[in-house]
Amino acid sequence: MSSRSLLRRAVAKGRRRAPRVRAVVVATALLTFALSASHSVAYAATEAPYGGTAAAVPGTVQAENYDTGGQGVAYNVSSTNGTANSYRSDGVDLEATTDSGGGDDLGWTSAGQWFKYTVNVASAGKYTVGLRVAAISAVTDGLHIANSAGTNLSGNINVPATGAWQTWTTVTATVTLPAGTQTLTIDQDTAGWNLNYLSFTSSGGTSGEGPYGGTAAAVPGTVQAENYDTGGQGTAYNVTSTNGSANTYRSDGVDLEATTDSGGGYDVGWTAAGQWFKYTVNVATAGTYTVGLRLAAPSAVGDALHIANSSGANISGAVQAPATGGYQTWTTVNTSVTLPAGTQTLTLDQDAAGWNINYLTFGSGSSGGGSYGGFPSGFWGNTSAIPSVSNAIEFDFLNATNGAYPDSEVYWSVNGVTESIAQSPYYTMTSCGSCRIYFYLGTANSQYNDFVELNSSGTTINADTSRVDAWGLPLAVHLHNSDGSDTTVGDDNTLFADSRSQVFSLFQSSVPTVFQQLATVNAPYNIPAPGDIAAFQPGGADASYMVAYAASVGATETTQEVFGCQGGGSPALNGNAALCAGLNRCVAQFSTTIQNTPADYYENAPCNYYSAFWHQYAVNGLQYGFAYDDDNGQSSDFNSTDAQYVQVAVGF
Repeated sequence: MSSRSLLRRAVAKGRRRAPRVRAVVVATALLTFALSASHSVAYAATEAPYGGTAAAVPGTVQAENYDTGGQGVAYNVSSTNGTANSYRSDGVDLEATTDSGGGDDLGWTSAGQWFKYTVNVASAGKYTVGLRVAAISAVTDGLHIANSAGTNLSGNINVPATGAWQTWTTVTATVTLPAGTQTLTIDQDTAGWNLNYLSFTSSGGTSGEGPYGGTAAAVPGTVQAENYDTGGQGTAYNVTSTNGSANTYRSDGVDLEATTDSGGGYDVGWTAAGQWFKYTVNVATAGTYTVGLRLAAPSAVGDALHIANSSGANISGAVQAPATGGYQTWTTVNTSVTLPAGTQTLTLDQDAAGWNINYLTFGSGSSGGGSYGGFPSGFWGNTSAIPSVSNAIEFDFLNATNGAYPDSEVYWSVNGVTESIAQSPYYTMTSCGSCRIYFYLGTANSQYNDFVELNSSGTTINADTSRVDAWGLPLAVHLHNSDGSDTTVGDDNTLFADSRSQVFSLFQSSVPTVFQQLATVNAPYNIPAPGDIAAFQPGGADASYMVAYAASVGATETTQEVFGCQGGGSPALNGNAALCAGLNRCVAQFSTTIQNTPADYYENAPCNYYSAFWHQYAVNGLQYGFAYDDDNGQSSDFNSTDAQYVQVAVGF
């Protein structure tokens, strides 16, 4: 049975939804921290900053505020001798101090012991560390400071004789630290000294540049344009004049203004050729990343900008800003960049004036893959890794949530099998008749869900994405045949690049007022078809929306029946695909030529603007927006007798 037949049969039966496959799956989120090369593996699971917040650098780190996690994880001691258990109850080597400021110090030092401290470094560079120490006799090579990899950052630190355990002095060392949250270890190399605190002060660096807020922005993830690096003119940014009106957010007078884009906040405006802004990012995995740039421009701007890496190389190519009609009318423009893993600085170079930018969203990285369906290179991942099978179709499920959900929280369910992408991204399909593959985010029965529907046997497949009932998740399908040909259908990259709230806002800004309610009745879970909400049903506030129009071409169906291509009137729309399609596309009163010309669809109200929206943001403009949307070949339905593999990308 074809997908088209599946939908029409659903129409004839009132479009009842097929029961969903359910499975009880408990997803366990594992928190993974960087391992010290010289310390216990247990550290990876439980170590955390004391009090829950990383200590600020520059700033003072109290010795008694070592990380939580216990012996072998946050610290290593050969015996527990402390007397200050009223402060911390673990029995470790703390005692009240008579040093200025009071509090507790760390004593009973011994070679081989260590304590960890999680810190948040505001800016990469060199720091002078003042260690407040006490020792009866001088101690050579008393301690050193190591980073998360176990590297000795400070060199060996000698502790001078102060004459008593509570007679204090300050010794200094120098460490070079990257920006962001990290773990430092105080390694005790020789016994015989006490430590009260460490005071970090900046001793400068190569530029003074650092990430805004002290932490590098995560990639995958979203980088807000207003969060350019700190360091000032010529270091973190270059502008020819300071025009910004949002100085309450940042006081440097640079080109920020409040935005009316979804989510609010600020955008960067007053663009000019030769200006640039730097952003420190932390890339989770080396690979190619889709970058969605949120832009606004009254008129189109060719070669508006590009993204450069730390060495100044143009890694995005020239990016054009399309005409949106105003500086606060926004759209998403996509490009791609290939990035190494780790912390690095990217530069947004302004090559021509006349556009604003709100943010950059970096999608999931990958090591290869083509740009099928207009998606950026790398979106479909490394297709060469998909297993080869015989007399079956291999399905490859892709997490395209831009880092919003880990693989362990993106679930697929078909033929009684439910797994997360972390458990397996692949499924070998030998047959599946009149069935659906469901996708869930967060848990295996989450309200954030959607599906593709299909028939399959051996290497034969007939499938589609469907918005006939509702839109729940961005879904795109890439079919690869054994002869090397490819087909891509589903939502386009705009819906994958935008956040969930932005898709809902985009829908509301794109449809007439009467349809805007569709984005609120089931928010944030889905946007239902108009015939499925009370307002368009008999007795509802908008029940008459399509009635007069239908009557003008001799149809007596209600608005709900028109949107659903249902029977109930004359002629029965569930038996007249062309008429129902013409009504939904608002071309029923025109010639057959116009009815078969997609460019003329949705131009003369009243129309099914719900369907119009999903076509506007679909690959090649093809989507199932209503039950007979396959009339004149406008649906997302595809067929093959030679399928090798099928990829399904799941957005959020």
